Amino acid sequence: MKCGRSFRKGDMDIDHIIPQKYGGRDSVLNLQCICKHCNRSKQASLRDTPKDLFGATKRKVKSYYNN
Repeated sequence: MKCGRSFRKGDMDIDHIIPQKYGGRDSVLNLQCICKHCNRSKQASLRDTPKDLFGATKRKVKSYYNN
């Protein structure tokens, strides 16, 4: 979760970590749950560095296989 708040399912969006306009794909490795407010304010920006994006993806993959 980008902002760290707790939300109900209906308050969440599925977001592309790397926006599609920058080559991001519809892969589970490139998707995250994010609150609607954060998703709308983020739009198609790349605020994180490639290292941050890789780290987030790596954590998601580890979490997926450990659960």
